[in-house]
Amino acid sequence: MKKIKKVVDERQELEILKVEHLGFWIMFWLLFISIIVKTTMGMPFKQFGVEFGVFMIGCIFTIIASLRKGAWDYYTKPCIKTYLLYSIVSTIIVGVLFGVIRYLTMDYFRNNIQYLIIATCIFSLSIFVLVFIALYLTGQYAIKRQKQLEKKYKD
Repeated sequence: MKKIKKVVDERQELEILKVEHLGFWIMFWLLFISIIVKTTMGMPFKQFGVEFGVFMIGCIFTIIASLRKGAWDYYTKPCIKTYLLYSIVSTIIVGVLFGVIRYLTMDYFRNNIQYLIIATCIFSLSIFVLVFIALYLTGQYAIKRQKQLEKKYKD
């Protein structure tokens, strides 16, 4: 098989990678917002299931590929403080979305706000625990992978 020759230099390649990076994150957040809006509007999952599937494939691929390269994040290191911060922020976002969506789509919760608050708190606590565990496990793997790669490249 013939290898295709690159016609860009290193600077141009870096610029292209920056554009692709920005494009990925724009697509990621627009898909996320689209899924949230469609859920809030009460659309059946059938109507946005493919979007959700593509979104999840992108999420899972990005996580696995980053961890295999020993990368965690641009701005933070894997530690308990980071896990707590990310868990709290994601819990607040998901908890508020859960409460709003339940309020808008279910008459039962519109008439019984106290049950909505209880359900949202239980759901939010579950999300916090799951996110914290997922971050802890992936963070520990990233640390282990970074050490393996450092050792590999030292030798």
